[in-house]
Amino acid sequence: MAASPSSNLSAAQRRTRLSGVFDTMVRAKLGFGPRGLAAMDYGVHFKKVPHWGGHERFVNSKGQEFEAEFFGELSDNTTCHAIGNYVSQAGKFEPIKDEQKVKWCWQLQAPTGAPKRINATWHNQVATLFNIIEDPNATRQKMWVMRSDPEQDPDIIVITTDQLYVKNAGTASATPSPSKMTKVTADDDDLDNDDSERTMSDTAENENSSEVVPPIVRKVGDLFKPSVLPGYGGGWFDHSPSVKLQQLDIRDPQGDLIPPYDVWMWVKPGTLVFVKATLYVFNMGTRKIYQLNAKSIQVLDPSDKSPSRPEVREAPTQASTAPGPDTSDLLPCNDDTTHEEGSSGPMNFKSLLGGPQERMTRSAADADLDEPMPAAETSKAAGKKKARR
Repeated sequence: MAASPSSNLSAAQRRTRLSGVFDTMVRAKLGFGPRGLAAMDYGVHFKKVPHWGGHERFVNSKGQEFEAEFFGELSDNTTCHAIGNYVSQAGKFEPIKDEQKVKWCWQLQAPTGAPKRINATWHNQVATLFNIIEDPNATRQKMWVMRSDPEQDPDIIVITTDQLYVKNAGTASATPSPSKMTKVTADDDDLDNDDSERTMSDTAENENSSEVVPPIVRKVGDLFKPSVLPGYGGGWFDHSPSVKLQQLDIRDPQGDLIPPYDVWMWVKPGTLVFVKATLYVFNMGTRKIYQLNAKSIQVLDPSDKSPSRPEVREAPTQASTAPGPDTSDLLPCNDDTTHEEGSSGPMNFKSLLGGPQERMTRSAADADLDEPMPAAETSKAAGKKKARR
């Protein structure tokens, strides 16, 4: 199979060229248009309502759970380690137990080298979230936006995934490596002779008559043994056998689910992603936690950087541990809510790239997408136009 024309391009070239990643994001309305977070205003398009336990959640104008749609580039501190956002309590190290909800917590920044329209939309995404916060200067709170420069406006969005491990959720599924060969079924006659050894000539003789087993189709919520996750093991974990690793809704550019043991190869610094997330405020006495729960994450364009495979970490041996950064999630999200109508499902973003070039001419590097882009002309319409001439 011939290599894709864009396979040898850098991320910057893939994203800024005509009909490249940035153009396709705008055309496909991924973070743009009326459903994009940048176009939303708190109190107009969505509002805050009481939630269980004295906490708060956000709903749209129909009273359904509000789902924010936005894009961003994963920051330099992005990791996919098995310990996730777990932080042991200060004073004594405690391993991760069954009841603790371990999640991945990632920071998004403005896409590198993006044209004016992309940067303006990114800014408006951050502004929408920042304007929800009641008192940005309060000391006892954790916000869903951050500042890379303390003297400037917030420019970082913080997202949190669903929990990695679940308890008593059934039997873990088999976990084939994505690079394994596809197996074939055996003939009926051979099933009666399971103890007989098959020879190479037997295999060759029956090769043409064998049925190919269809590839395993993954779905969100599939379960795996936790040990398949890179970095899992050692003194950091005290899980019982009933704890399983679950498949999160994290997808590649083709829209296919990425198995949890392969997420580290895709989710890395510099990767461009599209996120759908629900919003919650957890009131912990005098402290507030503003949290974006990423219900789905799709990789739009991978980073050029080489991924770093997580390794098993040694647990602290000292009697006490210094408190680390507070990235833990103190409360679970109640998932028993109704999603907003009209939310589209998984997409094959890669298939949208490299579309028709019949659009306004501009410099690929200094692109300014402030003007609306014309809709792509179909081959049928083009044929009619040619006939009229």
